[in-house]
Order: sequence, then structure tokens, then C-alpha cells
Amino acid sequence: MATRPKNLWRKRGVYYCRVTVGGVRRAVSLRTKDEAEALRRRAELAAAGGGVWEERTVREAVEAFLEASALRGLSEGTMGCYRQKARQVSKVLGGRKVGAFRRQWSFEYVTHRRGQGVSQHTVHKELVVLRGALREAAARGWLGPGMDVRELVPRVASRYRPRTRCPTAAEVRRLVSVLAPRRVSYVLLAWSGLRKGEVERAKWRDLEGEALYVRGTKTRWSRRTVPLAEDVVAHLRRVRGAAGPDEPIAGRWANVVRDLEAACRRAGIERLTPNDLRRGAATALRLAGAAPETVARYLGHAPGSRVTLEVYARTMPAELRAAVERLPAVAPGPSTAPTPSPATCTAPSSATCTGATAAQRLARCDPDGPPGTEPRGGEPPAVDAPA
Repeated sequence: MATRPKNLWRKRGVYYCRVTVGGVRRAVSLRTKDEAEALRRRAELAAAGGGVWEERTVREAVEAFLEASALRGLSEGTMGCYRQKARQVSKVLGGRKVGAFRRQWSFEYVTHRRGQGVSQHTVHKELVVLRGALREAAARGWLGPGMDVRELVPRVASRYRPRTRCPTAAEVRRLVSVLAPRRVSYVLLAWSGLRKGEVERAKWRDLEGEALYVRGTKTRWSRRTVPLAEDVVAHLRRVRGAAGPDEPIAGRWANVVRDLEAACRRAGIERLTPNDLRRGAATALRLAGAAPETVARYLGHAPGSRVTLEVYARTMPAELRAAVERLPAVAPGPSTAPTPSPATCTAPSSATCTGATAAQRLARCDPDGPPGTEPRGGEPPAVDAPA
């Protein structure tokens, strides 16, 4: 009977061995059920001085996660979000050894970001990237022994609350009156239903008559052609000048949120973001009678998307009021309301009869009548005849 090599055993079919990490002897899974492969991996660990994970950092794990995500063919919008969150994760945790990652580091990260005033939803998305980075590190054998990614990065509630700001056409007119012509183009394209990245990627060659070909990348429905309003087309033609077909219509606006907030103060309106303009356009379309499927296509959403109605094409209070006023009347009018009869009112004096003034209720319910009157049981008071 063949003798199994020392420092190698199986647990539920998977081979394990013992290595020294930080001066501590620990068991580590070799992540294989083949003995020859287990021996090869154990030799690699021994050659690395006990564990290759001691040489890798969180920053390297994050870069590996972005590389693997790109190979999966994710959309440019998703990759852009991942890259943005990855920068923050690397900034805070990048220099730490991924093989020594501790659950406490995740809690410290959440506390640090909350202390900076970051929203819960943003922290949630950053932890998604951190969790993905650790999973990729585990797949590459960079994690230490017995490390479970699900335990290392606890889940944090998203608490996502979409903005509800829906600017009116009058507010947009006031906003563009205080902006430079090129910034006006940016605002008008956002008001035409384009996302921030779609506005910045729009080129003059994409303008075809009174329609714009949108180079969206977030979803499979983002690439679309949207018609533009006549006033928007007229403005774009006025400001184009000698711009070539490959030049951007509005270009990148680096500090768009901050600058728009300042412009809103000058215009005397509530703060707006580019996505608020997009939401306002969707709501205006729906109020004009456009079908939900039409609004979804205009925004680059999937057909029948709930996001279209729940986040963008919102129901306005005035619309609800108008709808309620169209309901058929069912309540009885003043002339048909039943009036209690004094002869049939049996409520005690402490009770309240409805449908009358305070004096009438007291006269009907109090057998002795209101104060200052004779009891109703005798003759009515005499009334002097007119002279």
C-alpha cells in the first residue's frame, strides 16, 4: 500500500497541508483533489517561504478584479463604475497584504467612509468591488489559509434612494439663461434624455437632421437614435460654427455638479444635476401623453422597465389631483343628508348628534332644552303679536 507523503491529507476529497504564516503553523487548502497537483502546489508554497499570499497587496487584487471583469465583457458603464469605486478602495486599503486581510479591516473601511460623509449606497458599491477583488485573489491563490471572502467582507444594506427632483421647462429656461453657449448645449442634451456620459461622447457627426445618434454603453438598449426638439436643434446649429464632424458637441464638463449648483443659485432655482434634467424630460414626455414604452426607448431603458416609471417618469402631484377630480361623485350632497328628528333622537345628553350646529344638537338631545329656555314638555313660550 502506497504511503501518502508527510504534511498532506484529504478532507472531503480536497488536499490540505500545513504551512507557517507569520510564525504560526496553519492548515491550508490546496484546492485540488488530485494528489500530483497537490504535491506540486505544496512545493510552490514551500518555495515561496510558506505562502505566496504574503507578497500580494489589496491594490493588486483590485487590479486583478478589474482585469477579470473586463474579460467578462461587462458594459462600459459598469466598468466605469467599478473603476471609480476601485480607486477609493485602493486609496484606503491598497497597501495592505491581501493574504492577511481581516474582517475588522472591512468595518474600519466602512467607518472611515461614513466619517467622510459618503452615502450608504456608495459604501455598498465600494464593498462590492472589495468583495470581488478578494474573490479574484482567492481564485489566484493569494489568500491565506482558511480565509472565507463572505466572512471577510460583510454585506451592508444599500438604502438607495433615488433623487426625485423633476425640473420644469420654465426652470430649464432660467438655467440656460445664465450659462455659456457650450454649457447650454450640455444642458439641452441632458434635457433630451441623455446620460452624462452620453452627452460627453456626442459628436457633431452623430447629429443627423433633427435626430441624434446616442453612443450609449450602459445597457444593450443604450445605443439609440432620439429625436431632438426644434429649439434644441436650432441652438446646436447656431453654436456649431466651424466645428468638425469628430469634435464633441458639448464635451466633458469636469465639475458639472458643482458648476450646475452655482448656476442654479444664480438662476434662483433649486439645485439640479444632469440626471435631474434627464428625469425632467422623461416626466414631461409622459405628462404629454407618451406611452411608457416610448419613454423607455427615449431614455435607453429596457422595454417595460420599472425604472422608467418608478425613478424617471414620475407622477406629479398636479396630475394626481387632476385624476382624482375626474372620479365620479358618490358622496351625498347637503340636501340629501339625513337629519335626526327631535322625536326620534334618543342619545343621552352627553352624546353628540351629527349634521347640526352646536345649539341644534343641544336642543335635540337635551330634554330640558338649552340653557335659558323653558322645558319642552310644557307649552311653548308666548310670542307678542306684532303691533
